[in-house]
Amino acid sequence: MPTRLSPKPILRLYLATPDCAARYRAELLDEADRLHLSRHPARAAQTGWQVSRFLKQQAAADGFSGNPNFSGSLSHSGGHAVLAVPSADFPVGVDLERLRPRRFDAWPDWVLQADEVQWLQSHADLADYYALWTLKEALLKAVGLGLADMPQVGLRQEGRDWRLCAGGCFWQGAVFLLGGEWLCGAVWPPGAAAEWEWRGFGAWQAVENQLLYRFT
Repeated sequence: MPTRLSPKPILRLYLATPDCAARYRAELLDEADRLHLSRHPARAAQTGWQVSRFLKQQAAADGFSGNPNFSGSLSHSGGHAVLAVPSADFPVGVDLERLRPRRFDAWPDWVLQADEVQWLQSHADLADYYALWTLKEALLKAVGLGLADMPQVGLRQEGRDWRLCAGGCFWQGAVFLLGGEWLCGAVWPPGAAAEWEWRGFGAWQAVENQLLYRFT
């Protein structure tokens, strides 16, 4: 009898826009979110909270409800949200940012490591700065660090290659342009996610996504 191969792991990326806040259901919050709201009740009225928790409820409806090893990662900005969920039990990180003009003068002092300063010398467009930021934010989430540790994670040069590094390990990652004005960065361990798939809601039900960077 031929050997049955195990399905390759997938990273599922759920997306939603502010109009999905109306589909949020407080009674479906998981225990961690109920505890969070008990400490920060004002969050319940925030669009970002409602949209991001709507995505968690969608992921639960897809079969992740009650899984003690749930290892998804959330990000929301301007009422838009993304949830990254692995089909197997491995850590992931995700970050969502809207492209908008800003100054990056202070970055070398509190955000960047020396290799990243060099990378930005040849990747100096606005989208490149945001791509690096989303990857660093995603890595912080994946390894459980805070913003103060931003210089400790990110791009490192290895020979002619650029690799993502956090927690003393290399990571895989990708940055996507969504709808021409949003950047989504996602990271996962080496050998974990064979591919990714999208599920959009609201105005992002069929949003165009373009792969800008891929790191292995």
